[in-house]
Amino acid sequence: WAFRVTKKQQKAVQSKPGMRTVQLNKGEFLFTNPAMEKLVRQVKEVDDDYQTRQSALVQKALQVAATYHPVLERLAAVFATLDVLTSFALVSISSKGSFVRAKIDPSNKVVDLRG
Repeated sequence: WAFRVTKKQQKAVQSKPGMRTVQLNKGEFLFTNPAMEKLVRQVKEVDDDYQTRQSALVQKALQVAATYHPVLERLAAVFATLDVLTSFALVSISSKGSFVRAKIDPSNKVVDLRG
């Protein structure tokens, strides 16, 4: 971070004590001073602290979200079952023929599929 002035103002700035040149471009002069450097260090410390706290918050959010995974997995299974049963119901309602429950004799030798 630095202050910026035009080239015309460069000499006035450089004559002040404590000013340090950062960069000299074609049409501008970038400089800093001890007060600005101190503020930049403070901003960096605050930003580092923010990043650390943000990382901790993200970790906590992921831990909480992970607890929902088993519940959502069970919910997906329930929806899949409902989808299959709904499809069976739609097929049976929209078919031209009739659907019946198969009759199986106790000896398990004959299966009668007629209605």
